[in-house]
Amino acid sequence: MLRFSNKSAVLLDSVQKIFDATEGHSNLQKGLEGIENDIKIVMDFFKSTRSQSIYLSILLQLYYESGITNVNAITDHLDKKLSAAIEINHDFAVYVSRGWMTPSANPLLNPNVNYVLQTRFLNGIHTGRVRPITTKKIKTSFDLLRLFQDRLSELTKGLIDQKELLKWTKQQMYKQKSLPIVEFIIKHNMTDSDMLCYMYICLDYYKGERNVDVLDMLNNLKFHPDEKYCLQQGYHTRTNYFIREKLVCIIESENIFFSSEYRLTANAIKSFDPHYIEKKTEATLGLSKISAQKIITKQLYYQQEEQLLVDKLHHMLQDDVFMSITERLTSKGMTPGVTILLYGSPGTGKTELCYQLAK
Repeated sequence: MLRFSNKSAVLLDSVQKIFDATEGHSNLQKGLEGIENDIKIVMDFFKSTRSQSIYLSILLQLYYESGITNVNAITDHLDKKLSAAIEINHDFAVYVSRGWMTPSANPLLNPNVNYVLQTRFLNGIHTGRVRPITTKKIKTSFDLLRLFQDRLSELTKGLIDQKELLKWTKQQMYKQKSLPIVEFIIKHNMTDSDMLCYMYICLDYYKGERNVDVLDMLNNLKFHPDEKYCLQQGYHTRTNYFIREKLVCIIESENIFFSSEYRLTANAIKSFDPHYIEKKTEATLGLSKISAQKIITKQLYYQQEEQLLVDKLHHMLQDDVFMSITERLTSKGMTPGVTILLYGSPGTGKTELCYQLAK
């Protein structure tokens, strides 16, 4: 026999109201008018965003009424198309990371997937308190990086703050001392901020991003503006711990674009991938930088419309103008630089334009 607490009774009443209000309403804003307080109750209880709370409420009510827990039933209830299933699965990912539900198949391959609600999660609803359920065993450094990605996703969505991310990471440093990546961090006696940054850089590499942008990293890790400034200066002045210890290398560029990208060195990669084999350098692969002195000056001719665009680009790349653009972007927390798309058939002068601008 289940005993419901007063808190769970209030929660389930709100879940019911959200379910009733959303039936047949593809426009959630219009359908949920007048029950914002109920939505807030669900959001506070599950510590989730608005859309996550709405979709979970529908799933829970479907489960209690008919035992159905698949995404297709949610889209039918909302009278939405299949494409909405992608958004629903994206919102449910945070609940999966907490161990509250498990998809029966890969949501990327089967959007209308069925979700299995964990008994401990349902019991938590009945008693008025739910907690993340740790079901994933950490056996390798890769496992730890995947869990760090889950916590980082929660940080990005505002479900946890940086203090909670740091607390979780430090707990893993204590619990998982036998993992190579943890041994490496402890051996280098990293500070809290360096530890978070190192985990972030290793995660990016694990996901296939060989280069990491410092500004993006500091923004995504939600550092306080003062600490963010100090860390950023450490990279810019090349006095950062990772650079001094040769754990990262700078992606240098001879053009005038500001570069804040770094790459893990082989020594650092081996901290979480003991089977890593250092690959050939870019120079060995035939990639090399071209100095301005080696570029032959040429006179290029364009149609009037194209010439105006080239002139505008040339003006933007003047030192004083470009520095002004960079400072404006940096002041707004954006990555400094200019992204340009050149398109056209082979032989129309795209590469030559780059050469002449560099010259």
